Amino acid sequence: MTNITIVNPDGGQYALGFVDPVSSTLHVGPRLHTNFTAWEFNLAVRDFYWKYYGAGIDVEKVMYDADGSVTRNALISVKSVYTIYVLRSVNSATCKQITVQKISTSATITAQLPKDLQLSNPTMTGAFKIKCTLKDGASQNTTIDIYT
Repeated sequence: MTNITIVNPDGGQYALGFVDPVSSTLHVGPRLHTNFTAWEFNLAVRDFYWKYYGAGIDVEKVMYDADGSVTRNALISVKSVYTIYVLRSVNSATCKQITVQKISTSATITAQLPKDLQLSNPTMTGAFKIKCTLKDGASQNTTIDIYT
């Protein structure tokens, strides 16, 4: 997962550059607007993930007002956070670096790389089982050991 945070979105334009961690190739995407919807953002950046990983993405956008409360009103939003979810298991970080090129915006735009958002650090190791309780509430299915 990767976060792109925009403080004081003004409708201006910018571009994101994604650096592939394997080849260090810079992939500069199309122009983005600071007030894009999650779907518009997805359409603009998904080519990088498809080209390098054969993976689709999902994008979630959360907007915040001046008090830090979540809002759905873009007119009072002072911060937007786009979270990119890769819809496929990838063995490494999907991006080594993200660059921001401002074109016509004065907004502050920052990126949190997947390595900075990792939920377990250090990476979990060992053997695990997954247990699922069925709808009847009594029956359960358990996997065999899953080794990392």
